Amino acid sequence: MTWQTFATTPNPTGQELDANLAALARMGAYPCTVGGSANAITLTLTDANAPPNNAYQNYTDYAFIPSATNNSAATIKVGALAALNCYKDTPAGPAALSGGEIVQNCLQIATYDSTLNSGAGGFHVRVIGATASPLNPSQLQIASGATVTRILSGTFTVAFTVVPANSTQDQIVTLSNVQLGDFVQVGLTAAPTAGLMFNGRVPAVGSVTLRAANVTAASIAAFTLSGVHLGVIGAVP
Repeated sequence: MTWQTFATTPNPTGQELDANLAALARMGAYPCTVGGSANAITLTLTDANAPPNNAYQNYTDYAFIPSATNNSAATIKVGALAALNCYKDTPAGPAALSGGEIVQNCLQIATYDSTLNSGAGGFHVRVIGATASPLNPSQLQIASGATVTRILSGTFTVAFTVVPANSTQDQIVTLSNVQLGDFVQVGLTAAPTAGLMFNGRVPAVGSVTLRAANVTAASIAAFTLSGVHLGVIGAVP
């Protein structure tokens, strides 16, 4: 539709005015009520005074609050128009929904795009006020800092034998995908025996060494640590 400028129109018509008003309405999001199911959503325009929605128009937004969270691919159908596939925008381009992107009770905006689904049309969906899916980059860098390539964690129960005075003892646990040179942070849920200090390192791929250091002048009896939490960060300097 071409916008009609009435100042230069000798004989304006009501149809031209209606077309302008319809174009203005499409600049905002149509408020809608929700029907259908979590994966096959039906939207009904709530404003009886809204311009007719007789066909999908590119970049038209529809606002709604879903009553359920999708658990697979999803479609949206507006009024009597066709049901079309929904997509999420990713760094690699639009991708079909797989579950958890349309979140129950969260404001949702769906934008029509005629180029989606190989030209059959579809909706870009986005959630306002909630994180529908986790961040999953292959690398993460903040400003000019190191590039983080993986973040791993695990919780373990680790048994130590007697630790003599002024000595250390190593115990190895298995943690998949850790690599040589990864940074290891040790977290303990309970206070250890006084005089013990702990650190961790990666001696081989898939393994983490937990070292107990007795910094006292007396032996420390055998003990078991429960709830040892190991956090591992892999980074490129």
